[in-house]
Amino acid sequence: MSNSELNYLDTLIGEMREKENEIKAISEEIDALKNLIRDEMLNRELSEISTANHKITYSDCQRTTVNKKTLQNEYPDIFSKVVKVSSYKMLRIS
Repeated sequence: MSNSELNYLDTLIGEMREKENEIKAISEEIDALKNLIRDEMLNRELSEISTANHKITYSDCQRTTVNKKTLQNEYPDIFSKVVKVSSYKMLRIS
């Protein structure tokens, strides 16, 4: 690639990094607002609130996970029947 093409890629990556920083800052602001809402609900000991425009709930949730290594090592026959592999391309920039 020529120097001008490499400079163009550097410019694109620079713009991308700026946008990533903006997203991070906005995400932190959103998290702070969510924390304020959670605090209000906890202070009032409420798990559900309805406003004129929104229904807000705050409750315990559960997530079930499977230990891949254990399943693969101890139950290889089952693992081979239930495993699903997805292939994709990934762009990495360092």
